[in-house]
Amino acid sequence: MNNLLQRAKRASVIPTAQTPERGKQSVSKSLSIVDFNNNFSFSGGGIRTYHMKKIEHLGQRDDVRYSLIVPSDKDAVEEHGSARIFHVKSPTIPGAQAYRHSFNPFKLERILKQVEPDLIEVGGPYVDPFLVRLVARKFDAVVTGFWHTHYPSAYFEFYGNRISPHVGKLLKKAGWYMARKTFGLYDATFAAADCVIADLKDQGIERIIQCPLGVDTEHFHPKHYDAELRMSVGAGDRPLVFFPHRLLQEKGIRQVVEAIPAIAREKDAVFVFAGTGPEYPIVEKLIGERSDCHYLGYVESRDLMARWLASSDLIYGLSAWETFGLSVIESMASGVPIVAANEGAARDWVERARCGVTIPRTAEDVARATIEMLSRPDLKTLGRRGRQYVARHFSWDTTFERQLGYYRQLIDARRQGGHLEGYPYMLEEVSFETEAPQVQAQPASLLANVTPMSARRRYARKRASRS
Repeated sequence: MNNLLQRAKRASVIPTAQTPERGKQSVSKSLSIVDFNNNFSFSGGGIRTYHMKKIEHLGQRDDVRYSLIVPSDKDAVEEHGSARIFHVKSPTIPGAQAYRHSFNPFKLERILKQVEPDLIEVGGPYVDPFLVRLVARKFDAVVTGFWHTHYPSAYFEFYGNRISPHVGKLLKKAGWYMARKTFGLYDATFAAADCVIADLKDQGIERIIQCPLGVDTEHFHPKHYDAELRMSVGAGDRPLVFFPHRLLQEKGIRQVVEAIPAIAREKDAVFVFAGTGPEYPIVEKLIGERSDCHYLGYVESRDLMARWLASSDLIYGLSAWETFGLSVIESMASGVPIVAANEGAARDWVERARCGVTIPRTAEDVARATIEMLSRPDLKTLGRRGRQYVARHFSWDTTFERQLGYYRQLIDARRQGGHLEGYPYMLEEVSFETEAPQVQAQPASLLANVTPMSARRRYARKRASRS
């Protein structure tokens, strides 16, 4: 995976105009799956990890041709086995230089004509759903969404509240209206966590398939504990508290920074921050003022990140809007207990595994919970619980085989002139106390639930009238 990410940054690329044509034989024997995601960033994040793992998994197959379309600083194509990354030259986003945004429907259409998609999946919010909806009309393809970003709350409401609660409420309402007009009309929307699915259903988005993401449980493992790494920041026998997230306000960085003085009065701990983002100035100020705080910058090496996670005593997961919480799952896989927000996906996993505490997102609660957790004699036991839960229930292979099974069912239903009904399709409930049940890739026969295309059109009109 690390080599794949390195190639993604400095690969020898093939200019788009020179991309080799694929023969008709391969097209007829394999499915063409396309992901389009403007929220992909080469600098890191859970969305990038998901897509690069998907490339690694599907690129080894000869029955699937996987194409990932992402904004970039150039127009180019990379090949990874049977999978390809299409770079689309796009402008950066003001105030978020790690991200770019593609607005050009003509470039998207040219790529789709080349790959002849059977299924197009939209991974980003804002422009992505409308852009794909505009272009996809020209192709006989299933269109799905993956709800990676809880944008009506995490962005529309969150930043609207900076103006006033009334503006935040209006913007959240507008965000859900956009979601219903796009995700709500797709053939299906994939979502990872229970809390996200509940919100989607409450907002009238009903064609939902639950599909948690995965984690590399061998790479993120307690065996990577590194005493020398701890000594490098003065931890030694002192507890090491880690914040391994992008430096964004929605990740709870301000609450952590504000809580540290109160924590330090009770506990002789070391605080380590890893990541980049617009809230870096407050972290920089903290580092300059305190000798017990350290900043690693963006940790590009997955091996090094695995060592930092396994070498920590406590990790924060304070985003209330995570749709899966990959960094939290990686922390749990590393055997480290979590202080999590009492909303969002992190809450779901921490409460299921009983591997930490969930709290309101205030500096006072962060301080109280950190002090209490660091005082617990069973702290390592909590970490082991998280590790056991993740090892039992999550893996990337399970994720993509489950997802591919649903892709095939959706494509087959479309070819039969219908679509699936009986949504939502949920995972079986799992319990920490019981033996690990095997999650099902998909129901035994979804095609028994195919309805005629005329019913599909009635459904679309019904959804539009309700919104």
